[in-house]
Amino acid sequence: MRRAVIGLASITTLLSLCILFLGLDPLGSGDTRSVETIPSILGFAIFGVILIGLEMGHRRMAWLALVPALIGLISLSETLIGVGHELESWLTNLITGEPVRVPGPMPAVAAFAMLIVGVLLPWHITRFGEKRRLLAVAMGGSLLGAIGMTTLAGYALSMPTAYRWGSSTSLPPTVALIMLFIGGALLALAWAEHNQRHRATPVWLPI
Repeated sequence: MRRAVIGLASITTLLSLCILFLGLDPLGSGDTRSVETIPSILGFAIFGVILIGLEMGHRRMAWLALVPALIGLISLSETLIGVGHELESWLTNLITGEPVRVPGPMPAVAAFAMLIVGVLLPWHITRFGEKRRLLAVAMGGSLLGAIGMTTLAGYALSMPTAYRWGSSTSLPPTVALIMLFIGGALLALAWAEHNQRHRATPVWLPI
């Protein structure tokens, strides 16, 4: 399971960095330079680096997850209050070096996922509530995996409801793919931590 964590996190990080700085479009969707994609990919790239660091023994790196969590929280707050999404536009301009032609929010479901994972990873390195902590990490991974799979299936089947998630901003397929990898890495992380302390199969495995 340790190898699975490092493998999935490495794929996530490498793919995200190629998207952010080389303009890679892995699915040919043409959405990789948009304000809906860049901030989300940046956040999940940070999570990938953190997961690699955790498996290398650098547990304090988990606190860096609060940065994407803050980005997600600000985006959700801006949507709730109804103010302009300046942070997403600034991050997109910073990464791409190009002005944002159509300012807008990052997908709410991506912002929510960043907030959740950004809280789970720091909690993961604490000693508080071991059983609940591992269950929460596993559920977080399962949630991200489900969102990613459902979104990709929605695009494949031309079902807008499946990739808009009740919002006017669609979750880009590239972000969905990255979320799928991060979700798998979180599940593997929870399983690996469980195997360090128990021999039995995790009770939360069916999720």
